Amino acid sequence: LYLADHCTNNCVYCGFRTTASMHRTRFTIEEIRHNARQMSETGIRHVLLLTGEAPAITPLSYLKEAVLAVRAYFSSISLEMHPMREDDYRELVAVGADGLTIYQETYDRNRYAEVHLSGRKRDFNWRLETPSRGCMSGFRAVNVGALYGLHEPRGDCFRAGLHARGLQLAHPEVERVHDGPHTPGF
Repeated sequence: LYLADHCTNNCVYCGFRTTASMHRTRFTIEEIRHNARQMSETGIRHVLLLTGEAPAITPLSYLKEAVLAVRAYFSSISLEMHPMREDDYRELVAVGADGLTIYQETYDRNRYAEVHLSGRKRDFNWRLETPSRGCMSGFRAVNVGALYGLHEPRGDCFRAGLHARGLQLAHPEVERVHDGPHTPGF
């Protein structure tokens, strides 16, 4: 369930990038609740809440309200949004979020710099360390991966697997750390 499509990053491959000329939207809490209700009526029990990366538009307070608005409809609530501090993730876990997905996009530092021209996402290490912050904050599940097609797929797949394995070893309390593909158009 996409909550907002605002973004402050300029990633050359993304239609939501800050330089894209488009009408931007952010759902109200009532719109989120309405969509959650409709989704749950189809039998869906697990939801992934997504946003573009614009913390000023989707601050922690808004995200907590969104989680609270959907938790009556779903048995599991995962998040895919801008990387946050561990304390912020703890607050989201406290209101009902139990999963986090963060794609590194590519694990090749040079290619990463070439495709992330500006914005917080340009900081390779901040993004790379995000899943660990998620693990330390109490999420039940954490998912990592690459955007296959930005760089050599086998290398990114291998590095995503290593990343997931390292997280599993460092954070055995997390029920599930998974590396999964994130392929444009699929």
